[in-house]
Amino acid sequence: MNVSFSYRCLTNVFLKQSSYKYRFRLHRFFCTQNVCSNNSPITPKESEPELDRRSKFTHRLRDGPNLRDFFKDDHLANQEHLPEEEVIPYLRFSKQTDVRRKVYLDVYGCQMNVNDAEIVLSILKDNNFEPTKDIIEADVILVLTCAIRDSAEEKIWGRLDFLKGIKRARKKDRPSLKIGLLGCMAERLKNKVLERTNMVDLVAGPDSYRDLPRLLTLTDNNQKSVNVLLSLDETYADITPVLYFTIVL
Repeated sequence: MNVSFSYRCLTNVFLKQSSYKYRFRLHRFFCTQNVCSNNSPITPKESEPELDRRSKFTHRLRDGPNLRDFFKDDHLANQEHLPEEEVIPYLRFSKQTDVRRKVYLDVYGCQMNVNDAEIVLSILKDNNFEPTKDIIEADVILVLTCAIRDSAEEKIWGRLDFLKGIKRARKKDRPSLKIGLLGCMAERLKNKVLERTNMVDLVAGPDSYRDLPRLLTLTDNNQKSVNVLLSLDETYADITPVLYFTIVL
């Protein structure tokens, strides 16, 4: 009697526990499905309008203005809203005139200065200068210096004195002769060079050759011009050298 009663009690307890586990698992399953369906970012009714808005925004962003549209383009017809470029009267480059000024180069020292001379000529030719082999006919004489070879500095000082004599003997009916000192020695001796009256009109370092047209324009007003700033990224890679030079070793 007691054994049968105990067996029935254990059976009821087992069935109740199994029922509780089944109900718990079933409840958890439906809760999980409900949460997933409620957290869905796009419902079937909202998917098409949402995708349409995204598509429109993507097309507008792709076809909209970019950085290039913020710069002046000569090929655009409607540019009234862009300000006109300011023209400074005392910086009018010689390329705006029909007169081509003649330039003569003295190159001292290493092969690197020969390469620099070809770059200088290329820059000046694009600004209405032309090379000449006759130093007397030159309107501009540029001396490319070198600080590597022995006694190079003494040679250059002697050469500058010679050029100063040519400048004094120049006819009054001709434009004033301009003398420039370029290269690494020009950068190192700029203060010493400028202290000597009427020795040179401009001084330019090896990283400022692009600025030569502007520097020469400044000398038209009897003003000394100097640019010896160093640059970490100037390579003149976009300039095609002109194969013409005069070498003084």
